[in-house]
Amino acid sequence: MAVAEDYDSLLGLANVGVGIGFFALAIFSRPVFGTTCFALAAALGQGYYHKKYGKVKRERSRVWLEVAAVLAIAAVVGPALIVDNYLPLAILVAPLCAGVGLWVFFRVAYPNVGATGWHYGALALLVLSSFVPLTGLITTSSYLTTDFAALGVAFVIVGIVDHIRLTRAMGSANVAH
Repeated sequence: MAVAEDYDSLLGLANVGVGIGFFALAIFSRPVFGTTCFALAAALGQGYYHKKYGKVKRERSRVWLEVAAVLAIAAVVGPALIVDNYLPLAILVAPLCAGVGLWVFFRVAYPNVGATGWHYGALALLVLSSFVPLTGLITTSSYLTTDFAALGVAFVIVGIVDHIRLTRAMGSANVAH
């Protein structure tokens, strides 16, 4: 079953929580709120799925590939957030970088089930958000807030889609512990 092979990448509730963490960063501008949401989302999301469906033993090479992809994305998006906050350009740099990063991550994380149109739609919204400054709707002082809000939307969409895909594929399986 392809879903079982991509199981750990389809833990959608964890991504929804990451999206909420980005919304918290956008609203409160305090890293502690966002990072707390990120950590809770990962723990609660994985805990829910592992309790409901059990754990999947994954190949170490695949785990390391995904970790490397996430670290590479963070290494590019982090400085892009700094550029948007301190050296604002005519467009937002972070959503462009994150969009490319998500595209790469979709390739790495979903080798068997692939990304859906919803995934690419979320990616497109993220990339298009880079051009919001050109509309005159935001000022440079709200670039970082816009970055975090756009990332939040993308992660929530991807998370909901992945949750639906996993729960539909796994059915009503419930693993007794």
